[in-house]
Amino acid sequence: MTTLHILDDHLEAYSLGRLAAAATAPAEEHLLGCADCRDRLARWDEYIRAMRAACRTFCDGPLRRAAGLSQD
Repeated sequence: MTTLHILDDHLEAYSLGRLAAAATAPAEEHLLGCADCRDRLARWDEYIRAMRAACRTFCDGPLRRAAGLSQD
């Protein structure tokens, strides 16, 4: 028997809170019983946190200074 897993695009959207409402409940139900998809979701969550931190660091530092928006 083949187990269908959640698509990466859907896991990313779920992690961002942007998965369509109609797809959220089935995804959450699947996540309850699928350790593989929970692990993949955890990796998406970690990636998104890292990207947001990098954007904050970059946007609050060099980019703001280059745009002449620095408070320095």
